[in-house]
Amino acid sequence: MSHTTQERPLFSRRAIWFIFGFGGLTLVLTVLLMVFTDAREEVKSIDTDTYSMSAIGHVALHNVLEKHDIKVVRGRYRSHELMWKGDLLMVAEPHLMADDESNTLLVKKYREMLASSSNTMLVLPKRDGLRDRYDEDWIGASFMVHESDLRYVLLASGMDQVTVSRTYKDASDIQWSYAADMPQMAPTLKGTQLILPAEGVEPLIWSPYGILFARVKSDLSSRPVYVLSDPDVLANHGLHQGENSALMLALIQSRLASNSGDVVIDEVVHGHEKIPTFEQRLMRFPLLPMTVQFLVLILFLFWRLFLRFGPPLRYSRERAPGKAFMVQHTASLLNQGGHIGYTLERYVWMVLQDTAATLNAPSTMNQAELVSWLESMAKTRHVKFNLRQVVTQVHSISDGLERVNQAKALEIAMKVNRFSKDMIDES
Repeated sequence: MSHTTQERPLFSRRAIWFIFGFGGLTLVLTVLLMVFTDAREEVKSIDTDTYSMSAIGHVALHNVLEKHDIKVVRGRYRSHELMWKGDLLMVAEPHLMADDESNTLLVKKYREMLASSSNTMLVLPKRDGLRDRYDEDWIGASFMVHESDLRYVLLASGMDQVTVSRTYKDASDIQWSYAADMPQMAPTLKGTQLILPAEGVEPLIWSPYGILFARVKSDLSSRPVYVLSDPDVLANHGLHQGENSALMLALIQSRLASNSGDVVIDEVVHGHEKIPTFEQRLMRFPLLPMTVQFLVLILFLFWRLFLRFGPPLRYSRERAPGKAFMVQHTASLLNQGGHIGYTLERYVWMVLQDTAATLNAPSTMNQAELVSWLESMAKTRHVKFNLRQVVTQVHSISDGLERVNQAKALEIAMKVNRFSKDMIDES
């Protein structure tokens, strides 16, 4: 015989309120974090990148662009895939060294990025630095990038024809010329790094000593690359000098196809590549609260599914072992079907016939004769019970002349049952 247990809700009302309250709270927290916090990961750097606050860094350019409502996207993985139509890919001072064999994979990614980008601005490297031993955010010393490394960047960019010259003349001592679509602003530089005229190099801002900004043909793509020869114009130490800030802003805006274009600044070339994974995104803000919410809900679910937790389940009366539950469910079905009168009548006559048979009554009697015979025997046995009145009431209920509920029908049935026992036992 199988024992079934009482069914109960998966969670109690208090647990449901707690789960929904916790879920709502974490959802609100996630939305607030997405709206009011910056999900970009901070990187400590003194290099020539937009994370660096050192003199050779570019964080000042990043801030200036955002101040002028130009969205800046730091590319840390396949930056060219972050671009949409009208956006500008900016590669500022790529960190590629000729004598570093580990650069092979980085150069491959760099060349793929230039070949895939439809609108690129390349800023040639010029300076490097050593971290200050007292302040990790600053450089303690700076030095010029070796010409072999600079040449290596040009070769990796597919610009074999380009040659760079360094002069100790300040930009203020140089007479500058401009193409028709270029901003008429003079750079402020101390010692300039310029591109020499060559085939495939179209000067846009130039001087008798060389070219500061040019449209250069690259072997990697049919589309030209815009090259800024001297990064001091945009570095933290030089951006605030003279008209450098306005010049850089104008150059970048001239390369954006529309006012809504974004600037994607590649940081892979500075060693900041971060291959995104789904797990990493889930474990960082703003998605971390949602992850915690999911894990807590899973914990509650497993807790409820394991029956060893909590008090033992009790048997339901409706499904307890034995025949009782079958009798009760059958009675319940008859009650729900509106057969109380019929069931009561059948029960009463069954009890009366069994009582008469036990007392050796003649088997040929009809119902009226049976009632008369039982009344006669009741007087002989001194059993006080108005049987005829009960039988008349049962007939009225069965014929629908009298309405009765389940409790009243049970009361009549119990009286008839008690009469039967008194007659048989002679109590």
